[in-house]
Order: sequence, then C-alpha cells, then structure tokens
Amino acid sequence: MLHTGRISFSWIDRSNLVPLVIRHEDLLADTAGGLRLMAATLDWEVTEESLAMAVGATRFDRLSQLEKHSGFVQRPATAERFFREGRAEGWRNLLSTHQIP
Repeated sequence: MLHTGRISFSWIDRSNLVPLVIRHEDLLADTAGGLRLMAATLDWEVTEESLAMAVGATRFDRLSQLEKHSGFVQRPATAERFFREGRAEGWRNLLSTHQIP
C-alpha cells in the first residue's frame, strides 16, 4: 500500500509494518516462487521438498475438493462456495460494466 501523505485509517499504515504484496496472478504463474519469496521475507528456512509439498497442498483442485467434502470455514454465509474458479481475471466474465471501476 502506498502512503500518499494523506490521513489513512488502515491498520497496516499504523503498524509500521512493511507489507509484502503478491498478486494472485503471480502466485498462479509461479506458486513455488511466491512461497519462496514469502518465506524469505519472514526469514524462514525452507527446503525444496517442503516447498513442493506446500505447492501440492494448495493446488486449486485439491482445495476445491476439500471444500466440497469438509466445508471451508472462511466461506461467507452468502456464498455458494469459497473456491470459485481458481484462475486469474475471472472477475472479467462475472462483473457487469457498471461494477467495474
């Protein structure tokens, strides 16, 4: 989040934390690279084996299947499912032109 000098009410602005921003599209393109960057930012040591396991465990098809069988606690009560499509820019086919800023 860029700080523009204006008053902001975001908790991150008041925290003195430096956020790491990783776009969903970038994680889809290179999941292992994104996880490697997160681990480095947190100063966590990871092995290639643990990265491969994390990538496998968080594949969209796997998470979607788990949600079907066990539910997903973060799913909003108003949503049919949490894991909808698992692809980048799916909103383009979902939102109307009036909903897109």
